[in-house]
Amino acid sequence: MEAEGVELPSATFAVFPGEPRKPKADLPLDTSIFVGKEQAIIDGDETAINQILAQISPRDALGTACLVAGKRDDGAIGPARISKVKDALFGAEASEQLLKAILHAAAREKSTSFKEPKPSFRAHMFLRQIQGMWACSNPACTEIDPAYSYDGRQIGKIFKQPAIKCPCGGQVLELLYCYDCGEAYLGGYVVPRSGEDADGDVFLESGPTDLSTTVPGLVNERPNSQFRWYWPGKSVAPGVSSTWQHTNPATKKPETFSFAPAVYHPLYGHLHKAQAGEKPTGTMYQVPGKVDVPGLPEICPACQSKKSQNRILKAFFSGSRVNSPIRGLRTGLNVTTQVIADRATSSLGSETRAAPMIAFTDSRDDAADVAAGLELNHFRSLVRQLVFAELRPREKFTIGDATSVAEKVQDDQDLDERETEIAASIASFSPDLMNALFMATIGRAKESQKNLVEEFAGKTLGSSAISWSQLVSGVLAWLLELGEKTMHRRTNTSACWSEKYALSEWTWSTFWSVALFHSTLPDLEYRTCTWSSFTLTPLSSWSLTSIATTKLSTTTGRSLRRLPACPRITLAGRKSRGRDSWPTKTTSISCTL
Repeated sequence: MEAEGVELPSATFAVFPGEPRKPKADLPLDTSIFVGKEQAIIDGDETAINQILAQISPRDALGTACLVAGKRDDGAIGPARISKVKDALFGAEASEQLLKAILHAAAREKSTSFKEPKPSFRAHMFLRQIQGMWACSNPACTEIDPAYSYDGRQIGKIFKQPAIKCPCGGQVLELLYCYDCGEAYLGGYVVPRSGEDADGDVFLESGPTDLSTTVPGLVNERPNSQFRWYWPGKSVAPGVSSTWQHTNPATKKPETFSFAPAVYHPLYGHLHKAQAGEKPTGTMYQVPGKVDVPGLPEICPACQSKKSQNRILKAFFSGSRVNSPIRGLRTGLNVTTQVIADRATSSLGSETRAAPMIAFTDSRDDAADVAAGLELNHFRSLVRQLVFAELRPREKFTIGDATSVAEKVQDDQDLDERETEIAASIASFSPDLMNALFMATIGRAKESQKNLVEEFAGKTLGSSAISWSQLVSGVLAWLLELGEKTMHRRTNTSACWSEKYALSEWTWSTFWSVALFHSTLPDLEYRTCTWSSFTLTPLSSWSLTSIATTKLSTTTGRSLRRLPACPRITLAGRKSRGRDSWPTKTTSISCTL
């Protein structure tokens, strides 16, 4: 072979037959070589990792285990669960710690020859989104854990999946909630039968009777003829209007909707409007007899939160959609993807660079929705953590401690951990307070500075409370230190952050919507768990446990300042094949080792 008149020696070329190289290793591995080194390997100790690499090839061992665990009855090799790979590597009695150790060692092993490269691996994690929760409708349910039982509880045992009956005999219905106040409600599918009357005399169950013809959609898309709403044990407060009207686009006539006292029999799921002489057990939603609108009311009877139907009246009267504050206990695709993206990119990436990731969905609409909401949800999560950090219990200090810190800051002296905490409190109270304290110590404080020091002493010293201005200033200071933008555009809130708003106009409603999100709503009274731990379970490992001016620590041991401001995600959508089947919707995340 020649190039510009120069003949290249054939020895510089390597010819490969194109046959796949199968990894070979003696399994199960001798676990004694890992004894006492597991945690060191996981922590990245070079000495411990090199000791393992000198004795075995972790990649070859993993590859062989994948072949063993993935072998099917017909001889073909397919994907294998990580638990089966672990059993093939070490045996059924091996610990998860051993598996983590060999995975970390494999990540550090390099191919020594391009002729015999080490195998590479692709891991897939499937996360099933929460598609709802269900509850026993029997207020006297005997299956409730005593730790969650209390007087006045109207809902029985909680179920993660639809069930027909609770062991206590009560009918199981879908659990609903108000997005604004957290009040718990029940909803059930109507059992088809002849002779159903206009007053809502129906039998309810947790799912549709015929799944072949009725695919359960979102709770706000279920017509009243198929789905009914029920508020157990409560009624509309006196003095609060329980009726409202809409003009039917087809007839141009007003139709009246209302809340009505109801009687519900939990043992067989029978719901009907309370008649004269009957004692109501709760409240039901009543619609005009000849109108099949959605079965969910547009008003929350507990907090009176209301959604407008003016833009969707045709869809509303066709029974296909209603805007309502009442929702099902589900997780959205974009929120789930954002949580996984934050955690995965932080775990798989380095301290200076986040790992690349591709998020894909089965529909173009979902892909666009994820792209639009990913950054906002990430920002909300960050602000939520900083709010919790600012609300942590603070160590009390005196005005003498504060003036001492002010003197040290003026002299550019180093501060210890306690003094750093005091300096942060001073800075969060007012940017002018540090100078005012110093001027007071040398007797040259102006009247305005003296007043500021007195205000600080009265509001902060000796009190565990934190003022609104301190909370806002503290959160903004952390955002600036972390390199995050402190202003954010509105998405679905009544107010927004923009440069034209001063801090004094940063309203509580905005902060509640954008920053606290759902994490501080009151615990739902049926409580298998709190609202925050239910909706934000993946974030629990990211909650703050300690904070200092120079470093913000998390329970995972990572510094929050090292987390990416927003992971770079490539989104790809495929043409939708129709409505997602229920309730098996999943999110797939792939990564390469």
